[in-house]
Amino acid sequence: MQIERDQVRTLAATGILCAAFVVAMWLPHAMKERDLRARIEKSRQAIEQDRAKTTVISDLSARVAGLKHEVDASKRYVAAESEVPSMLRDLSRELEARKVTEQEIQTQAVVECADFRVLPVSLRFKGSIESVMGFLNKIESMRQVLRVSRFELTHDAEPASTLLTARVELSAFYAPAEAQTR
Repeated sequence: MQIERDQVRTLAATGILCAAFVVAMWLPHAMKERDLRARIEKSRQAIEQDRAKTTVISDLSARVAGLKHEVDASKRYVAAESEVPSMLRDLSRELEARKVTEQEIQTQAVVECADFRVLPVSLRFKGSIESVMGFLNKIESMRQVLRVSRFELTHDAEPASTLLTARVELSAFYAPAEAQTR
């Protein structure tokens, strides 16, 4: 059997066309398919990691429920705006009852938040360790929500002195009058 020149040309053309098909069509699609498979695998791993996090979300949900229960059981409340002056008077009277000296109470600018306001208050006074701790216990036992953001104690320079200088920065939270009429 003898192969003719036209048959050789046809075979060569078929080979060239097959090679062109592989280079132009199959190879780019195979590379794209490989990339897509890698992305699919990466997405599957991300999904598995996210599924593992759902236990964390359920834990957080249980924690939120517990915090809601604590809030409902708490005797503390956000004071009304009309209660703020009496709350400050109570703090001042408590300091006087503790027989402290050099008492200073300063209020700063009110910070407005979405549903409440915050009144920063700075207190400075001199007293015994008992009077300082008693005052802090009074702050802790108040029904209104107060947050102590800074507490500083220094001892007098005189060696015979038992007085401490206390500096307390706290925030008093209260609901604005407009929020109470809603």
